[in-house]
Amino acid sequence: MNPDPAQDHHDQSSGTATETQPLDGLGHKSELEIQNEALRKALMALTESRDRYVDLYECAPVGYFVLDAEGRIEDVNLTAVSLLGIERNALLQLPFASLIDADDQGRWSALVLAIQHVGEQSNVTLPFRRREGAVFQARLECMPAQGEFEKTDGTGLRLRITMSDVTEQVEAERAVRLERSRMKTVLDATNDPIFVKDNEHRVILANHAFYELFDLDESAVMGKSLAEQVPDTERDHFLAVDRQVLDTGRPDVREESLTLNGFERTIVTSKTRFVEETGDRFLVGTIFDVTERKHAALRQTALEAQLRESQKMEAMGTLAGGIAHDFNNIVATILGNAELARQDAEGNAAALESVEEIRKAASRARELVQQILSFSRRQPTSLKATVLGNVVDETMSLLRATLPARIELESRCETDVPLVLADANQIEQVLINLVTNAMQAMAERSGRIEIGLEVTTTSETVLGRWPDTPMRLHATQPPRLVKLTVKDDGPGMDGPTLERIFEPFFTTKPVGKGTGLGLSVAHGIVQKHDGTIQVHSRPGHGTTFTVCLPVFEGQAEAPIDERGQEPVDSGPELARGKRILYVDDDESLVRLMTKLLKRQGFQVTGFTGHAEALQALRADPAAFDLVLTDYNMPGKSGLDVAREVRALNPNLPVAVISGFIDQPLLTQAADAGVCELIFKAQDVAVVCESVLKVWQKAV
Repeated sequence: MNPDPAQDHHDQSSGTATETQPLDGLGHKSELEIQNEALRKALMALTESRDRYVDLYECAPVGYFVLDAEGRIEDVNLTAVSLLGIERNALLQLPFASLIDADDQGRWSALVLAIQHVGEQSNVTLPFRRREGAVFQARLECMPAQGEFEKTDGTGLRLRITMSDVTEQVEAERAVRLERSRMKTVLDATNDPIFVKDNEHRVILANHAFYELFDLDESAVMGKSLAEQVPDTERDHFLAVDRQVLDTGRPDVREESLTLNGFERTIVTSKTRFVEETGDRFLVGTIFDVTERKHAALRQTALEAQLRESQKMEAMGTLAGGIAHDFNNIVATILGNAELARQDAEGNAAALESVEEIRKAASRARELVQQILSFSRRQPTSLKATVLGNVVDETMSLLRATLPARIELESRCETDVPLVLADANQIEQVLINLVTNAMQAMAERSGRIEIGLEVTTTSETVLGRWPDTPMRLHATQPPRLVKLTVKDDGPGMDGPTLERIFEPFFTTKPVGKGTGLGLSVAHGIVQKHDGTIQVHSRPGHGTTFTVCLPVFEGQAEAPIDERGQEPVDSGPELARGKRILYVDDDESLVRLMTKLLKRQGFQVTGFTGHAEALQALRADPAAFDLVLTDYNMPGKSGLDVAREVRALNPNLPVAVISGFIDQPLLTQAADAGVCELIFKAQDVAVVCESVLKVWQKAV
């Protein structure tokens, strides 16, 4: 224990000082060391970070470039050096544009300008050439260096560029494009439209036939839905079918009608689903446009129906013609004997009245025969160059006198209508029949009938109902036609009636009100004139009949059938004593003609068989002055008889009587040496006049 407090204080102070001083020095040293250690660690971390950055930068999977404001390479990583095969020192300060081929300089310049104006990243793929000469495709992603765009006006920017080798990708894309091009070439060579849609109904592939069908450009179709091209009323159905195929994978084949660009088309569409490995679903479709095929099938069906009708009409015509031939003989016998009875009953009023009634009834029967012959085209035709306007005018004058006042008859005829080769009487009959049909259709109602006449041109055969004799076509240009129409505002006709309108004996009138021959006769006459007849009608909308006849292009001189000459003067003096050999297989007609011709002063020897007649002629070839024979006989025709007569006596004139005289028969008769053809359906007196005319020609 130190008794000196001061000393103690000094000692304590000294002791304190001695103890504190080392502590302050040690603390300061520790703080510096800590700071130094922290700094050292920071430097090490920075070095490691920089090394990592350098490694990442230098060994990055893409090449890096930094360009100065003049476009020179300011920095470049090892990847870029490796891609180009050029040393780093050789690249530094090298203008980047010098690495780009001259052909691609424009694309590079455009990219730089775009960055300078917008300041945003831009991309481009360009070819680059390695040092050893190999070319590779590089994708460049260019952007302003950090902060560069904000501190400048956009020009002279420092740029950062990444370069990726995309050669394989570009080659793969080129291969895909080539394959697509080849596939499209193959598809375009296919006449049927083919298309591929994605899951959203967008078209991603289609061929040329597809664009033609929809009448659209590729740009208007690719990437868009076809639903935009169909009407709203069909769109839901259109999309529902596609969705069903895409969802279920079940193929769909169906025929449907689509309205495309205002036209209705009939198509058969086959659709199926294709699923890629990625799971993406696509719809592959093929379209068969069967519109024309459908129309052709309908036309074929119509033509087949017309052919069947034609064959039926022809068969009925043949049957009717055969019946008419026999009936014609009966009517001729009745009329002839009525004439004989009239001559024998002179002065007997009661008998003459009865004979007149017989004659009237037989005359009506003869008119019916004429209609049947017209339908069966066995009525003789005298074809002449005819002005149809005159025929229409004359017929209308006749019709106005017979039509009831409630029916208005009008004419809409063009002037200067060309000539047609026609029998005016038969065309008049056609008009009368058509107008009569219209009048009867109106029954007791008021109405209007309009007759029209004009010139028309058609580039194809005019088809009406039952057009079994099509209009003959010129080889170099469509024929000119004269069109005759009869239009009424009557009740019209329904489909079943239209189908049978030209059938013989078909009528909608009550029993006893019509024969059903009027329109079939008109049909037969028109066909015989090488024309066509059409009918258009709907219930409640009236009816229009259209007759088309070819324009006559020849000279309007003599008619084809020249039998329209005036009969010569006749009388018993000319006929007296002249010897006629008459042949007909109908015994009644033989007796009748024998009597009639004898009353004219002829000496007549009648035969019902051609063999007996020829035998009599062989026995004495000079025994007769004229041979008069029927044309239609069993075994031999009248022309056959004429040939044998000419062989026995070339100077002996031969006349042939027939209920059917046409141009071929006229030609054949001339070749057989026949001097005259006489129409059997004429009045007996006219037949006798014809015989006298034959005799006058012979002498």
